[in-house]
Amino acid sequence: MPTLYFSYIIKSRNIHFLPEAIEDTRKTLDRMGMDGAIVGHVGDGNYHVILMIDMGKMKSGRLGVK
Repeated sequence: MPTLYFSYIIKSRNIHFLPEAIEDTRKTLDRMGMDGAIVGHVGDGNYHVILMIDMGKMKSGRLGVK
């Protein structure tokens, strides 16, 4: 299954926003009906979203959201 990979970096002076940012990202994925994992180097202030996308189920072959 193809995957898409997105990275987010939070500057060290804003590291206190990291838990909220990760929680918001999870809620956004859930709301959009997208399967994905959030992983990262949270001590360094960055995290990554890996989307699991079944391209065979897409009508146009383009990424879309519900």
